[in-house]
Amino acid sequence: MKFATGVMRAASRVANAMKALHDMSLLAHQHVRAADHKITAWYIAQEIEEMGQKCAGLPATANKIVIAVSATPAAAPAAEPPPAAPPAAPPPPAAA
Repeated sequence: MKFATGVMRAASRVANAMKALHDMSLLAHQHVRAADHKITAWYIAQEIEEMGQKCAGLPATANKIVIAVSATPAAAPAAEPPPAAPPAAPPPPAAA
């Protein structure tokens, strides 16, 4: 459970970092003056946007994993062996 919540937090951080990186790449594109570099900056911004879209679903997926892990019992009790089967027929009465 602890590992799953750590993964969920990391997935949220990655998604937020990708959003911030995309915003910075668009800002960099706006400040570039040379035409060739501006085109390159635009393609980089587009690639970062695609990566950000792929990362956007990570927190939801990680949350589903946390829910699945927390729903299952941590340790199931050991199953008891089945009781011994009764004899099929009672023994015949002893002749006197």
